[in-house]
Amino acid sequence: MENLNSIVIKKSVYGEADYLVTLFTREIGKVKGIARQAKKSKKRFGGRLEPFIHLKLDITLNENKFNVVNDVSLIKPFPSITESLETFAFGSFVLEHVDLFTYENEKSEELFDATINIFDQIDKKENILPTLLNYQLTLLRINGIQPNFEEINSKEVKFDITNGNVYGLSENKKGEKFHKFHLDIIKNEEYMDIFLGKVSDNIKALTKYLEIQTETEFKSSKFLEELKL
Repeated sequence: MENLNSIVIKKSVYGEADYLVTLFTREIGKVKGIARQAKKSKKRFGGRLEPFIHLKLDITLNENKFNVVNDVSLIKPFPSITESLETFAFGSFVLEHVDLFTYENEKSEELFDATINIFDQIDKKENILPTLLNYQLTLLRINGIQPNFEEINSKEVKFDITNGNVYGLSENKKGEKFHKFHLDIIKNEEYMDIFLGKVSDNIKALTKYLEIQTETEFKSSKFLEELKL
């Protein structure tokens, strides 16, 4: 049996009372398992096996069989995330990042801690956009696909979302694949709280880049655009 720090990425009903769950753990990365009788057992699960909760997970890892979630206990909930459509969309957006860029048996303590931190910021409704941009940059760096923003000494560049290349504004680069990107707030993080419009532009550009990298559309990104992220 393992005791793991975890968050629920997603879950689905299996049979009459079980859940199939995908979890992100600090100690071993992504793990999938079955929580037997989770719909009925208030003592062992008690509605805690939900997204946006930092959990202590008691799990039995079974090679070539279902991993079995035996019990969960509460470390810290983030209840405000589910209280509005806006915060829920931000939280769901983060979980989509986690699902696409974490892997079984590949732990990332740094990304786990960053995920808990951004849940805390969304829950408090504080510094959400700057924290989200930093989260995306952390995720890109950990996965080895962060664009090289150091090559051009300019406040603004054209960002090629197909390959992550950056070009000066004066270069003759046109088309839908080129997005405005602000390097001044990347190189001077203290500006992020001041220039939220620039932060928003960068998040949108990086999201398009991530969608191309994974060949997957972020479901929650459309809703965030409607909120005028």
